[in-house]
Amino acid sequence: MCRMTHIHPPAFKVQSDRRGGRTAWCCIVTVQGQNIPSRYWYDSRHIYNSKEDAAEVALSHLVG
Repeated sequence: MCRMTHIHPPAFKVQSDRRGGRTAWCCIVTVQGQNIPSRYWYDSRHIYNSKEDAAEVALSHLVG
């Protein structure tokens, strides 16, 4: 989709937050200068789900 619409590819950044004895992870994707976070925080075993969630939110934001 990025090539077809001539926009730069998304850049993903994974962030962590210490919560008690555990660490939660989320992903922020930057598309067209906008930082769009994933909807949820994830356990370290599911960091890939955070990236997928952020990509889904970004796509729905771009498509409208």
